[in-house]
Amino acid sequence: MTLPLPAHPPTPTRRVPYAHASPQQRAQALGYIQKELHQHFPTLSEVTWAKALIQLQPDLWVGPRTVSLDGDDLSYLAQQLAGSPELPQLDPVIHGPRAGYLAGELVHYEDDAIHALTDLEANPLAYGPLVYRLIIRLALGNSVADQVYRATDRGPWGRPGGPDRDVARTTVQERLKALRRARGEGEFGPC
Repeated sequence: MTLPLPAHPPTPTRRVPYAHASPQQRAQALGYIQKELHQHFPTLSEVTWAKALIQLQPDLWVGPRTVSLDGDDLSYLAQQLAGSPELPQLDPVIHGPRAGYLAGELVHYEDDAIHALTDLEANPLAYGPLVYRLIIRLALGNSVADQVYRATDRGPWGRPGGPDRDVARTTVQERLKALRRARGEGEFGPC
């Protein structure tokens, strides 16, 4: 969430640590954050606002008639409030472009690892345990990455493959069991 926040509070005269602020200054700080962030969180209760402020305990900028927070503290409070259980869950969940990119990378690594299984199957003992484990973990895939990848509509790139890749993905478990036997391992790892 990007908020238009001030770089520094308006006309501060002195900085007061939250622990040393008077009850009136704390109440004014609460009013300030509610005014600044209300448009982003209109449904939050007074208690949630107060708990967020108490948990952060930011320095207050106290002027002759105003109390405010600096932009970094206000931004941090917004992030904290965004995780409030009082807020409705979005359905479907909205994933940003970076989440889609990272999920796409994991999906592509899965496909590369499935392809690399052929090398492992040809010579099961040729690779050390770290390379072996890396390929196995990637080949098993990640259901969360898959869900995010599908939800973010990767455009013309899409999920690589086609029928051959889909079949390869469905046979990974059986291929891994056979590979473990060939390496002399039990079903869940080294004997």
